[in-house]
Amino acid sequence: MKQGERVFLTLTKSEIEKIDVYVGKVEESIAGAIRIALKEMGMI
Repeated sequence: MKQGERVFLTLTKSEIEKIDVYVGKVEESIAGAIRIALKEMGMI
């Protein structure tokens, strides 16, 4: 089942490195980690 629409982002190397650290903390895929972060901020 398709969850929704795809979103494409262009990020700096520094931003990618920060996301990689967060991904390690939450033990999720990049998409899953971003989804968790957005939920924690109340954006979704």
